[in-house]
Amino acid sequence: MAHRSNLTPTILIVDDSPNNLSLISDALRNQYHIKIANGGATAIELAVSNQPDIILLDIAMSGMDGFEICRRLKSEEKTRRIPIILLAEKYSVQDEELGLSLGAVDFMRKPINIILLIARIKNHVAFKIWADYLQQKIHALERQLLFDQRKS
Repeated sequence: MAHRSNLTPTILIVDDSPNNLSLISDALRNQYHIKIANGGATAIELAVSNQPDIILLDIAMSGMDGFEICRRLKSEEKTRRIPIILLAEKYSVQDEELGLSLGAVDFMRKPINIILLIARIKNHVAFKIWADYLQQKIHALERQLLFDQRKS
């Protein structure tokens, strides 16, 4: 989870449509910290520097599309474990398969059903919190094992 003084999850919303950014962020703003990116380079920069708890990523954007953004985020150590929910107005089964194979955790059709989106966000953030916790425990055990091996 990103380092903050409280436990409110941060969502990075990535879409090149100002209307979509506004609609989604307005619907989620009361429950989450919201970061917004209107293109691929900005999205990657924000994700690396701020490490949100989850990313909502439109696949149909000019310039760098959502698939390429997802591919790049999943190839970076700092952003690899951030859950990504792909969003699309029109998509095929092949698009969904591609997105999931690139590392996205979910796919939602636009217009977004906010109640379903919030439920999915809560589930994926909860999974991420547990995964982060377990990763910390694994690292602690590995450090202890190395320490014990050096002592003996």
